[in-house]
Amino acid sequence: MISILSPTRKRPNHIKNLIQSIHDTADDVSDLELVLYIDEDDSSYDELLLEDHGITIKYIKGPKIVISDMWNKCCDIATGPIYHHASDDFLYRSKSWDTQVKQHFENSIDKIILLYGRDGHQDANLGTLSFLHENWVKTVGYLVPGFFDVDWCDTWINDVSHGIGRRVYDPNIYTEHLHWNAGKSEVDETYAVRHQMREKDNGWALYVSTEPGRREDMTKLENFI
Repeated sequence: MISILSPTRKRPNHIKNLIQSIHDTADDVSDLELVLYIDEDDSSYDELLLEDHGITIKYIKGPKIVISDMWNKCCDIATGPIYHHASDDFLYRSKSWDTQVKQHFENSIDKIILLYGRDGHQDANLGTLSFLHENWVKTVGYLVPGFFDVDWCDTWINDVSHGIGRRVYDPNIYTEHLHWNAGKSEVDETYAVRHQMREKDNGWALYVSTEPGRREDMTKLENFI
């Protein structure tokens, strides 16, 4: 089972498009699930959640929390054992991506890898939509560190995986990130709010100050390996 984990806000059409892309590209939709975190004040998904979309959908409606912890909350209710650190602004583009993802983890004895493909923006440089196994999550205690308001979660797991030599890039897996910063979408309310947070918070300073946490994650994973 691959659990697709996505915080989302006021973007039901994005989620519908994502689901359609899953049906268009995946080999086995029955072995996939979509797990959403939705703010409790956001009613825009009510109709969508009542409909049958041909895929298992799990969701949490909860208080507004930092986006990094939304992923962790999704992970808590996900089936796994493979987790896609996903978003609500991307589409699956490559055929049989799910089979390829499963094969990578089957080929890894301990499953401690960060797997990612092209996103049409960062590509090999950064795994923005990467896959992790439950062995990784159970070993470090979370999917991503739960204290970033915006950004840096993907950088964290990329740096940790690079530090232990377990960063795996497969360009045949294409998950297109339709981010406004890549010129692939309009700036909606959700993007605008997150950009304001980005401007207000010093994410880089927080990232630098938490470097011991990444070292600790590397040690835990290396001990597991």
